[in-house]
Amino acid sequence: MKSLPNTSFKLIDYPIIYKAYGSRAILMEWPPSIDEAIFEDILCMEATVLKVLEFESCILGYHSLLIVYRDQLKSVADCIQALQQLYTTRVKRQQSAAAHWTIPTCYDQEFGFDLQTMSEDNNISIAEIISLHTAPRYRVFFIGFLPGFLYLGGLDTRLAMPRKANPSLLIPKGSVAIGGLQTGIYPSDSEGGWNVIGNTPISFFDIFKEQPCFAKAGDTLSFEPISKTAYRALEKDILAQKFQLEAQ
Repeated sequence: MKSLPNTSFKLIDYPIIYKAYGSRAILMEWPPSIDEAIFEDILCMEATVLKVLEFESCILGYHSLLIVYRDQLKSVADCIQALQQLYTTRVKRQQSAAAHWTIPTCYDQEFGFDLQTMSEDNNISIAEIISLHTAPRYRVFFIGFLPGFLYLGGLDTRLAMPRKANPSLLIPKGSVAIGGLQTGIYPSDSEGGWNVIGNTPISFFDIFKEQPCFAKAGDTLSFEPISKTAYRALEKDILAQKFQLEAQ
């Protein structure tokens, strides 16, 4: 049984840095850490902004929130003052808005072509790598780098692995990989410097869907190990539109 992440955070007034970001945006920066409580505070602030301000978009980072306004800012100082006031009135967001996704993943070395190197460098068996990687529920912090690329927090520190000095020219779509203290899934064929440990046939970005990426910031995600045979069968079902990933 995978444990749910602790979402009963108390609101803390963090020391926020406010910066003009071009002529139409303000960047709010929290203390630089990949931290569940900080991220929850960012989501609370985003929810407050969504209700109050007229803006073009909000862009999340691990410890930042970029607020892009529709028009050029007349006074940066006034905008910052308004955001500072909003921050003092923010309230905890509705936790029910988050979804959990279970991602079937094959860790066979045909897909996890960096498993052996990772095992040797970290002095840990491949079986233990898989066990440690599939144990947590990861938090989706934000989406970036590629459309549908989820930045996940919650990786066991024993699996930390530096990015490759020489990035791979082609990492296949669906590759599950580790870079530093992060894990993620490549939503399309791409160059990349993360260490690949498996693959999922689940598609994380479909331009033809109303919501191209099914997951969002604040959701949780876990990896379910499957055999190569099960992977191939699921791959066929997805192509035949006989499988639909459902939130839990």
